[in-house]
Amino acid sequence: MKHYQICRGCRLHIHKTEKFKEVTLALNFMKDISKADRAGMFLLSFLLSDSCRAYQTKQEVQALFDNLYGASFSVANDPRGSCDLLEMTVTCPDSAYLEEDILEKQFEILSQFALEPRMENGLFDENLFRECRLKAVESVNMLNDDPAYYANERAAALYGGSYAMRCTPSADELLEISNEKCSAVYRDLVSRGNTDLFVLGNVDEGACLSYMKKYFPLKDRDSFFNIMHLHCGRKAEVREKKQISQSSLVMLYDTGHVYTDDDMPAFMLGNGIFGALPTSMLFQEIREKNSLCYAVGSENMIFDGILRISTSMEAASINEAVRLIEKQLERMKNGDFSEQDMETAREMYIASWRSSMDHVPSLIWDDYRSVILGRDDPVSDMIRRFNETNRQQIIDAWSTLALKTVYILEQEASDEEVQ
Repeated sequence: MKHYQICRGCRLHIHKTEKFKEVTLALNFMKDISKADRAGMFLLSFLLSDSCRAYQTKQEVQALFDNLYGASFSVANDPRGSCDLLEMTVTCPDSAYLEEDILEKQFEILSQFALEPRMENGLFDENLFRECRLKAVESVNMLNDDPAYYANERAAALYGGSYAMRCTPSADELLEISNEKCSAVYRDLVSRGNTDLFVLGNVDEGACLSYMKKYFPLKDRDSFFNIMHLHCGRKAEVREKKQISQSSLVMLYDTGHVYTDDDMPAFMLGNGIFGALPTSMLFQEIREKNSLCYAVGSENMIFDGILRISTSMEAASINEAVRLIEKQLERMKNGDFSEQDMETAREMYIASWRSSMDHVPSLIWDDYRSVILGRDDPVSDMIRRFNETNRQQIIDAWSTLALKTVYILEQEASDEEVQ
């Protein structure tokens, strides 16, 4: 991958490869996470994907991408660690397979949607703003209808810190945000946020650099944002009831490890043994052997130093599930796992990281991770570190876990059941 500094805080990254028959441009804006700006950042993913000044109707946008041989466009708000991220992606067929060169058009379109939104006098078009805000509210309501999603969000809010600030804004927060506030969030993001454009495909590097300078005339920005934030969560245990189809349990642990730590590969492999894989202790002991839950697993928040354990089950099984989870955690700390457990986790993690090199979004994220960490972070290096990890390193990495937040969402009896 080659890197070009366009101005302070704005860079172009070209990953030249013949592996794919498409060319992908991914524009990433990054700023510090902020509770005050969270609803605005979430809403921007709707406002900037719907239309722009040059293409104002759904019909015009659809025709635009149809004429580009079925090109795709997406906008995603994806906060990670202590930062809020907005990614805008345009994927088109490689011009080598066409009768015309469309790379410049691809750059132009991305610029139009990112830098020339439907705004008048510094505000988003009012009809567009209201329509997108309604879409965002409907999206949040649908997400919260999922008991597992709702429980994870509530647990994060209880835990606190930037992890809590990453929560999806509520419907009320979205309904309260004004056009003026959301427009201000957009201007701040584009003028102050760290900006990185990734190009993945078989492209002419000189042409990409020329198009970047032509279509993205951005100004210097002096902000620096550190995505890594080692958390120390709030101690809390909360039970709530809601009319849902099944109960949920979420347990959040401080791990003491973030992605850049030397022992992160050991912690990752331990998580495979403990709860991240179908062969894991949690899945085998709690779901398969004891039939206590519908689903159970653990997720390692690599930029936060948090381990999240989540399950879905009947309310009557929660206490026994907690006991078994704690038992499996003690097994990890004591090294009570087999060589086969360790080798299975190693093989599955290596296979997963290798497969990421054949997946466009994963490749772009791997490149972006290297950029925001300020160091080369090739997949091959992580695979080497997985291969070098031993049992004692896993035990040591898992010895630091401390339980902080427990959230239980129980099924509330319906009126018919109460009667």
